[in-house]
Amino acid sequence: MDPIWIGVCGIGVMIVGLLASVPVAAALGIVSLVGMATIAGWQGALGMIAVASFNEATSYDFAAVALYIAIGAIAIECGMADFLFDALTKWFSRVRGGLMIATTMAAAFFGACSGSSIASCALFGKLAVPKMIKGGYDPSLATGCVAASGTLAVLIPPSGMLILYGILTQQSIGHLFMAGLLPGIINALLYCFGMYGISVIKPHLVPPSESFSLSERLSASRKAWPAPVIGIFIILSLYFGIATPTEIAGVGAFFCIVTAVAFTGLRGARLPQAMVETARQSAMILLIVIGAKMFGRFLAVSQVAPWLVNAIEATGLSKGWVMFLLIVMYGIMGCIVDALAMAVVSIPIVFPLVTALGFDPIWFGVILVQMVEIAVMTPPMGMNVFVTKSVVGDLASFGQVFRGTCIFLTADIILLALMLLFPQIVLFLPGRM
Repeated sequence: MDPIWIGVCGIGVMIVGLLASVPVAAALGIVSLVGMATIAGWQGALGMIAVASFNEATSYDFAAVALYIAIGAIAIECGMADFLFDALTKWFSRVRGGLMIATTMAAAFFGACSGSSIASCALFGKLAVPKMIKGGYDPSLATGCVAASGTLAVLIPPSGMLILYGILTQQSIGHLFMAGLLPGIINALLYCFGMYGISVIKPHLVPPSESFSLSERLSASRKAWPAPVIGIFIILSLYFGIATPTEIAGVGAFFCIVTAVAFTGLRGARLPQAMVETARQSAMILLIVIGAKMFGRFLAVSQVAPWLVNAIEATGLSKGWVMFLLIVMYGIMGCIVDALAMAVVSIPIVFPLVTALGFDPIWFGVILVQMVEIAVMTPPMGMNVFVTKSVVGDLASFGQVFRGTCIFLTADIILLALMLLFPQIVLFLPGRM
C-alpha cells in the first residue's frame, strides 16, 4: 500500500478515535505506532517510541511547562490569586460592571503567571461567580465572563499552548510569548469594553457594585502585588532576553514559593498539594507531546504533508483563501473535538503547508492559539464552559454559560480579523527582541 494512503488512513482513524472520546495521547500514539510499523516495520516503530519518549522527557524546553504550571498551582493553593481578585474588585467597584471587569483583569494577570486556561476558569468560577450572582448580576453574564476570561491565559505569556506549539514546530518560545502579548492585551480590553457596553445598554443585567473607600482599596492592594510582579517580571525578562523561558520560569516559581511561605506560612502555602497538581498536569501534557511527536514522525515518513502541499498548490488557490479555509476548518473542529486535541493533532499536518505557502510561523502560531481560544467557548465541546459549570454548580445551567460567552466570542472574532488584516499586531514585539 502506498505510504501516502497509509498516512491518510491514519489521520482518518485518529479523528474517529478522538470523536469516540479516546484519550488524545492514546489516539496519537496507537495510530502512529501501527502506521509506522506498516511502513517501516516494527523495529522502526518501536525505535520511534524510544526516541520520542526520551527526547521529550529530557527536553529543556518542556521543563518550562512544568514550572509555569507550578507557578499557577502555588498561586491558587496559597490564596495569592484571591488577594489579587479582592484588590481589583475594590478598585473597579465604582465602574459599571466593575465585578466583571475586575474578573477579566485578574484573569489576565493570573494568565501572565501560569498560562493555564482551565486553572483560571476553575479559580475565578469559585471566586467571582457567587459574588456576582449574589450582587444581582445576570447568571449568563457572570459565568460567561469567567469562561471567556480564562482564555486570556492562552494568549498572554507564558501561554502553555504557545509552549506546546514551539516544541512541536521548533520555533522560539520567547518570540512566541512576545507575539501573544499585544493580542492578549487587546483581547482583554475588548472584553472590558464589551462588558461595560452591556452594562450601559442593559443596566438591569448588571447592577451597581458596592463602593469602597481609598483606604480599603490600599489595604487590599498590600497583599495583591505578588501576582502582577511575577507576571511583569516574566514578560520583561522575555522581552529583554535576560534569560531563556525555562530559566525565567524557574526564577518565577522560586519567587512564588518564597512569597507564598512569607504570606501564609509553610502550612498555609499548601506546597505539597501544589506539587501534586503540577505533576499530574505535567505528566498528562508530556504524554500528549510524545504522542504528537510520534504522529509528526509518522506523517513525515508517509509523505502526507508534501503531498498535501502539492495538491493545494495544484488547485491554484491564493494564500488568503487557503488561510480562510484553514480557519473555517479549525472553527468546525473546535465544535466537535477537544481544543487541545485540535491543536496538537493538526500541527504536524498544517504546519508544513503554512510554511510552504510563506506564512510567518510565529504569526500562524498566535492565529492557531486564537482559534483554540474560540474553540474552548463554543458548544458542544467548549472546555472552559464545562469547567465553569462544574465549579458553579446549580448557580447556572450549561445553556446560560454558553449564552453568556456570545459577547466574548464576538470580541475574539474581532481580534482574529485584526490579526489577519494587520499581522504586525503579532509580529511587532518579536521583531524588536
